[in-house]
Amino acid sequence: MSMPGSEQAMRAVPQSKLNEDVLLLILSVSPPKTVTSIMATCRCLYHEGAKIILQDPIRLEGSETTILSLLLFLRAEDFSRCSYVRMLCVDMGPMPGDIAGILVDLLPRLTRLERLELAVEESIKSYPDLLPAFAALQTVKTLVLVNTGERSLNLARTLQSRLTSAYIYLPINHRKNPSLMANKGFHPIYVFQRSAYTLTALTFGLWCEVNPDMMYNPPTVIYPNLRTLTLVNTALPIPIPYMQAYPNLTHLHLSVDSEAPSYHDDLSLRPTIMFQRQQNLAWQDNQQGDAVPWERLGVFTGRVFDLWMLGIAHHIPRLVLEDAPAARPNRALIEVLEYACPEQLTISFRGVPLLEVMNSDFLEALCSTDMSRLKNLKLELHLTVYDCELDVGRALSIIGDALAPLELSHLEITVRDVGLYPDIQFRDESNPLAMAPTVTIVHLCSRTVPPAPGTRPRPVSHLLLSRAERTLDDFDVQVFATRLVKSVPTLRSGSVAIQRPRRCGGWDRVATVSPSKSQIGEPNAEQGRVTYKELRREA
Repeated sequence: MSMPGSEQAMRAVPQSKLNEDVLLLILSVSPPKTVTSIMATCRCLYHEGAKIILQDPIRLEGSETTILSLLLFLRAEDFSRCSYVRMLCVDMGPMPGDIAGILVDLLPRLTRLERLELAVEESIKSYPDLLPAFAALQTVKTLVLVNTGERSLNLARTLQSRLTSAYIYLPINHRKNPSLMANKGFHPIYVFQRSAYTLTALTFGLWCEVNPDMMYNPPTVIYPNLRTLTLVNTALPIPIPYMQAYPNLTHLHLSVDSEAPSYHDDLSLRPTIMFQRQQNLAWQDNQQGDAVPWERLGVFTGRVFDLWMLGIAHHIPRLVLEDAPAARPNRALIEVLEYACPEQLTISFRGVPLLEVMNSDFLEALCSTDMSRLKNLKLELHLTVYDCELDVGRALSIIGDALAPLELSHLEITVRDVGLYPDIQFRDESNPLAMAPTVTIVHLCSRTVPPAPGTRPRPVSHLLLSRAERTLDDFDVQVFATRLVKSVPTLRSGSVAIQRPRRCGGWDRVATVSPSKSQIGEPNAEQGRVTYKELRREA
């Protein structure tokens, strides 16, 4: 970005005859290049234009020429522009000395900086003066550290600001250096203890609990206002130190990528996992007094397996779960719900064959007495190539029967064909970054040419469909939804969205349950009414 660095550029351009208020309005809606041109028209706009440009995040990334130009722009007007910066992002490898020197001079003048995003582990290594310069900042509210190593963690530990939110992501290969995670001082609980009274949200990524002292000697530092904790790709998280340090937590999120090993992948991990779960449960049982660890926890988001392993042994009102039954202990869902007894439950079986779901503890869990509090249920079911011989209609009817004993007020069921015809590849609209698993099968019984990847073939004859496709296409969604309303008398709202087979057009068949007119304002009135429509999916 080309920035005017002095008033000489301003004097070189003829003065505009437009009213300055009009020009300021133009500046406020113009792209940066236009703003820099208008800035050169008069002294007022030269000053005010900088304010407008610096409303956007300042990003020190890309070529050295671009970064140097931006730093010189900030240094103009006797460093006064630094006070306009609210967000700074620095993403560089080893930093050249001239850039690092200017940045060290600028940082003390960023007196209104609120958000700081850094990927500077190598930069601090090549120019150590950056660490104390960053750490001296006192107004930062949100800190983001990426590819974090020992130097960046020391920056976070010594930062003079009182943070309200922090996001720390270690590099992917950091587990090759276990000494970093074995250092108690680098545990997230200790890294941010300067902000113990102000921190409300913490995200920590790619951490691995390898220090047993954190379990047997929990930290004494307390974060009374921390409400949201997110652990991303954290191996074998131990909840005990977090329960001790974050007693008033309300939201817990665990995010694991699809490459994470499952319970059944590495048999050698099973004893460790079982021992850890037992330790987590035992520690909670041994707590003295009436205090319940994380008694305010209202929302858990993550895998069934992770919640089971954490062993949180009390009521959690809302669960947002992803499940792959074959990748966790056989009764994990039942055991999780036994403790949580949720009022709201969302459970997604993304990319999991419906046959696997039907053979798991899912149906037994629905019938459990621990579901007596459940009022809101959302199910997402997928049909894959492994379901080709499944009677889908019968399977859905069995699920419907299992829901009958529940006292639900809201129910959503979504069923999608993500690969019954294996040559069709598609993108999961609910997660645009993820591709559903695809399988290529040699067609021995059909002479038809499979469609090109990414395309949807024309509707085909039922004679060429698999059993699953036929029973899915024949399934009457409206009748199913009506039966649900009758079998669950408390049901007042919801939807059933069941996709036709992709080889039959892939249309969405949606039955919506809504309160009947007599129900409005009358919670005990008659059951909800069902409306039905079929929607074409866009290619």
